[in-house]
Amino acid sequence: MARRMILGAGQCGMKLAHDYYIKFSDKSNELVALSTSSEDSVSIPRMSVVQVATEGSGKKFTTGNSIWRENINKLLREFGDVEDTDIIYFTSTGGGSGSSSVRHVADILLEPSKGNRIFLVMILPFKYETLPFKPNTLRSISVLQDGKYTERISILLFDNDRLSKQYFDVEKIDYDITVNTTNLEKINEHIVDSTSLVLDLINIYHDPSKFSPFTIDEVEHESVIFSNGFIGIDSKVFNGKSVSIKFDYGKISSAKNVIIAKSVKLGESDYILRNNAGNFLEKVKRISRRAKNARIMYGIVRTDKIDDGTYIIIANNLDVNKYITKVKEKVGVNVEGFLAREDRERVLTTKEKNLFDI
Repeated sequence: MARRMILGAGQCGMKLAHDYYIKFSDKSNELVALSTSSEDSVSIPRMSVVQVATEGSGKKFTTGNSIWRENINKLLREFGDVEDTDIIYFTSTGGGSGSSSVRHVADILLEPSKGNRIFLVMILPFKYETLPFKPNTLRSISVLQDGKYTERISILLFDNDRLSKQYFDVEKIDYDITVNTTNLEKINEHIVDSTSLVLDLINIYHDPSKFSPFTIDEVEHESVIFSNGFIGIDSKVFNGKSVSIKFDYGKISSAKNVIIAKSVKLGESDYILRNNAGNFLEKVKRISRRAKNARIMYGIVRTDKIDDGTYIIIANNLDVNKYITKVKEKVGVNVEGFLAREDRERVLTTKEKNLFDI
């Protein structure tokens, strides 16, 4: 297993990176938190913080971009000697500092001779976070697309708005009135756990000493999660013949590679596993029909760390254009299409940037 650095940029990214590092410290070698605001990093161990600036970006993408560019020497000192390392990189897409940091950090870490790989975890804004969060999201994804970083980085997106419908508390505000309030801690826990499931499905969750009629080896697994482009994950128990699959963005029909894994408890007998193999293969066949252009890898994961019978579907090279279209509609203005020209870095006109104060 390669050396692993857990990296977070901006307030959201640092929080998630720290949570991930604490929970999976046995698989992590180092925590690095890139901060542009002294207030944002107070909850992070000082020895892990790289204080690039102190005043922050004020949620402005352009300001954040300038901070990283003007402090490039600090980034070079931190990452210039990093080699043969997998970097698990957390950031939001809607803020100013984290979202604008990616290309500056990636340009240093991804020099061909260094042998590093980046797995980028980006958090999409809530529905109500319209300005400047959604224009910032357009710009951060635009940079990834137009700078061809999607050809060198694996990117896992989580949609805060979708997760808020799954993780909430019911609060009573009057004797007959209740409201749903988003549980941010549960959302963060979902993001951290799902990221680990994608990255470590084989080397953390699977017990190779137990019998499995179909296996996924580590090389196959890494060929999907580090083959670059946008990645999606869905995990659920299928009831009956239904195989409904839903990622936070993108559809399995656009995937190039798909892993289909089913968790089976450690105490299950070999006899039952063999007898149920046909049912598993039938589910694999049904899922494969939805991913017509994909290479399919499938197997049984023997574990007690995942609910028994859960299917884990991981797909890469997903198409995010439909999500971007929805973001543009939420912004409510005529934003330039970020894929109109391959070399375009900006998706907002100067007038629009001034309008949104970003």
